[in-house]
Amino acid sequence: MSDRLNTTTKKRQNSDSIFNVNPFQPLGFGVQVKSAESVPASKAELWENYQQAKQLNQGTNRSSTPIQAKLSIGQPGDKYEQEADSVADQIIAMSDPAHLQRAPGTAAVATHPTLKQGSIGENVKKLQQHLNAQGLEPPLKIDGVFGEKTQAAVVVFQESHQDDQGNNLSPNGTVDKKTWGAIDREAATPKIEATDEAMGQHVIEGMDANNNNPHESDRGVHYAFNYKASFTKLWKEDYWDGYADPTYFDRIAHMDWVLKPQKSASAAIQSWLRGLTIAECNSAIVAIEIDTLRNSISDAKFDKHFGSTDQVIPNNELLRIKSGKSGTPVDKLITQIDTVDEKGNAGTEGKRSNLKVGGWYYFYNHPQYLLKHPEGVFQGENAIFMGEEAGQQLWSGMGVTKCTELKMLEQMVNAYNADRDAHDLEFLELIRLANKGTLPPEYDLAGGVFPEKLSGPDEILSAPEYEIDNVKRKGGMHRYGKMLDAASVQNLKDE
Repeated sequence: MSDRLNTTTKKRQNSDSIFNVNPFQPLGFGVQVKSAESVPASKAELWENYQQAKQLNQGTNRSSTPIQAKLSIGQPGDKYEQEADSVADQIIAMSDPAHLQRAPGTAAVATHPTLKQGSIGENVKKLQQHLNAQGLEPPLKIDGVFGEKTQAAVVVFQESHQDDQGNNLSPNGTVDKKTWGAIDREAATPKIEATDEAMGQHVIEGMDANNNNPHESDRGVHYAFNYKASFTKLWKEDYWDGYADPTYFDRIAHMDWVLKPQKSASAAIQSWLRGLTIAECNSAIVAIEIDTLRNSISDAKFDKHFGSTDQVIPNNELLRIKSGKSGTPVDKLITQIDTVDEKGNAGTEGKRSNLKVGGWYYFYNHPQYLLKHPEGVFQGENAIFMGEEAGQQLWSGMGVTKCTELKMLEQMVNAYNADRDAHDLEFLELIRLANKGTLPPEYDLAGGVFPEKLSGPDEILSAPEYEIDNVKRKGGMHRYGKMLDAASVQNLKDE
């Protein structure tokens, strides 16, 4: 999308339900290439890589300029995704330090010693994470040293909190029994109600923060290409697979992070959203949904389930953030939203029916987009419904802030009408190799199978359904959206 400052590094994504696939999960195929330096020297080697990737139903997705990172695995729930998740789960299990392998749910001894400037050790690390989980800005370094910054953070906390009798805490910078009690009470208090309205609003605020907060060398959720372009001297090729604060996270796969043992899940999810994080739109929205869950059930309960400084959590239950909700804290808590009402009305462009404020929806580009741009990155848009203003339904995605559906569609038209880039041409060459030097007519610009140019959004909306890579696509808004299920979140909160 030429008019975005933060060009979305989009994954190829499928649709859900009526298409029997999931628009919120990545899909696609292509040569696995992480950087220009890693491209094999010959086309034969490229094709061998492609065949291997095709066999595993894997692929690569790149931005429209420099080569982008690898695609995730194919259709949700297929045997390859299950195998990948199984391998990742084994990695998680093997990384469990022996000295932490108590029975699941067994609490470590949680003590609250008095801490003050000059204190050092694990208890100080726990304190620093608890303070960070309160939304401390900037967050403390988790180094176990009670220095001037930690003391200043304690004073700030004490100045705005009371003891269990309602008396103001003494802002002396010493963490005594009363201050620990206030920290624990704050952590046990949910920030929002577990309702559709409150959680939807929190998702909106999270998306706004993601787009509008500073994007600096050490802050913000960045797309890989944007970070490389903006901070060239800091760039590492490993970032194509994603980056999150190693204080809290291990990256176990492409755009897939798991919390380290004995870390606060509440502090970690806030660290991920604050950045520095290098990710993509799908995992970022999953992270926003996870943070909404945290705010709904309280930091203490979130930590109890997904990662604690005081309790040993089974490794397969630790906080996980990835592209797609499978295996994450919100995996079983997301419900489907049907945009078709009881009368069978789905609405029209700009006047959609049955929308939920804060709901997560998907819009397809032209169903033959991948014929013109076989390595294209804008086959659709993950979007949060932001509500209505001045009678207009507004949507936001990463790099897209409060625009109308028509505006999104216009951006898709622009992306469709763009000339094929070097990555498209490279991929088409591989297709030629697979067909004894002949390009199949469905990919030929002169073949007439797909339009070379679109005149406007109506051509996206009116185009008939088309199948590519065994996936059926229909331009425009997908029927089903997603959001946290209020009843399920409330049940978790009440446990």
